[in-house]
This record gives sequence, structure tokens and C-alpha cells, in this order.
Amino acid sequence: MRKFTLILALTLLFSIAYGQTVVPYGKTAAKVYQEPVKSLKGEGDVFFLETFDWADPDSPRGWTLPEGWLIVDDNDLGHYWEWRAGTDSIKGKYTFEPGHIYSKTKDDGYFVLPIDEYNYVDGVQTGNGANAWFQLPSIDCSGKVSIILKFRQYFRACCGAPDVHVLVSNDQGVHWASFSTSFGTPTNVFCKKPIVELNLTEVAAGAPDVWIKFAWNGNSHYFWCIDDIEFSEGYTNDLQLEDEWLYNIDLEEDQNEGFVYLLPLNQMGAGNFGGYHFAGAFLNSGMDEQ
Repeated sequence: MRKFTLILALTLLFSIAYGQTVVPYGKTAAKVYQEPVKSLKGEGDVFFLETFDWADPDSPRGWTLPEGWLIVDDNDLGHYWEWRAGTDSIKGKYTFEPGHIYSKTKDDGYFVLPIDEYNYVDGVQTGNGANAWFQLPSIDCSGKVSIILKFRQYFRACCGAPDVHVLVSNDQGVHWASFSTSFGTPTNVFCKKPIVELNLTEVAAGAPDVWIKFAWNGNSHYFWCIDDIEFSEGYTNDLQLEDEWLYNIDLEEDQNEGFVYLLPLNQMGAGNFGGYHFAGAFLNSGMDEQ
């Protein structure tokens, strides 16, 4: 009976989320029931995929940039994104990484901005910050009612907090929407969220000419890898747990809460240690409200 009560409580707590909205702890919501929606399109269908299979033995540098792609160094310091084979490492004064460790298509290669290498040439160290980006070819999103961008990243940045963003334009670069992909990663720390999923519906759905940039700004070290870029239509229903919290709390007012948090479940509720409190935040990446 106790397990059933806990399951029922969690169901009531996490039962509501609105499109593009994170429901934080403490927000009261009512449960909504909805009939399944039948779609004529395949939900989640991928309509753009890039695994960076760019190897070209006939090119002096070993690879060829496909038509429509742009690589730009705004500082004109030679800080360019470049392709590397999956077996190629990333080096520098403070870096020695065996490539893009989160890539799911390692044999194809990956794209990287190796800033630590650029600032350590022939044993001479420099500290030039980079403002470098690459842009995908125009993507036709007309007829798409929802747009989900997924990719695999791997980065570490210094000095200062990582400034890594995805920029999206639906008017040929006149205006840009910016999405940070650092997800709170502090300086000198490897990225906290290597598998990224962004909902671009509000800025890209229905647009026939969508431009996408991946931009690194300011940091002089270390690197940023990108691979496995894909665009897909969103699912009708796609509720995602973005964060969760678990507390050990008092059962009665004015009782001290124990500092030990690793307690066996069979000891909870005995009146000695308080109880567990669950909370969470959901993101609705689906097309329908939940």
C-alpha cells in the first residue's frame, strides 16, 4: 500500500507541462487527459543529417568543405573550424584529447575548433581569444510544424565561462536567435551536457530558408567538437525530465533534520529521520500541450 501511495503522489506531482515551458518545483498544476492524436507524418522523422563524412584523399588537407557551408574567423587570426578523422587527437599546451569522445559516428570524422593548438605553435604560447563560427547550408523548414535540433558536442573553455552558442536566423541573417549550449558548464571544466537537443520550433518552423551557426566567442582555450547534427520534426507528445530534486525532510515541525542523506528506504517513515520529498521540472518538446 505504501508503494502504491508513493507512485500515485509522484504521478500527481509530475502530471502537467506546457509547450516550451519548464514547470519548476512548487508550481501547482492539474492533470489533463487527452485523446491520442493521429498524425499523417512520421513523428520524429529526420530531414537533415550531417555526420561529417568529409574525408577527401585528393585534397591537400585531406578533406573538402561541402557546398553551402561557411567557416569564418571574425578576428582574422587563423582560428578556423576544421575537419578531423575520428582517429585524430586534439592537442595544445594544455590539451591532449583523443578526438570527439561523444561522437556516435567516429569513423566519419568530426568538426573541431582547436583553440589551444592555435595558441601553442612551435613551443610558443599565446593567449588570443577566438571569435570563430561555422554555418550550415540553408535548410528548408517549410511545411514543418515543429523543429528539433540534435547534435553531439565536446568542449572545454578558458578563461572565463564558456561562450558557446547556436544561432538561428529565418530572415537571411538580419536577426538571430541565440541558444547557449554551455548548460552552466564553468570555466576549465569539460562540458556538462554533450548530447544536446534544442527545440527551434518558434524560430524555424515553416521557414523556407533557415540559417544555423555554431559560434565560439572570446575564450582563448581549449577546444569545441561538433558531430552528428540532425534536424527532425518533433513528436506529438514528447515530455522530458529536465531536472530533479530529492530532499530528506522532517515529518514534524521544529525537529532537526539529519545531515545523513544516504538512508535505507525501509528506515524512512519510522519517525526518526523524517521523510523523502521529490520534485522535478519537465520540458514539453512535443507539439501538443500536456
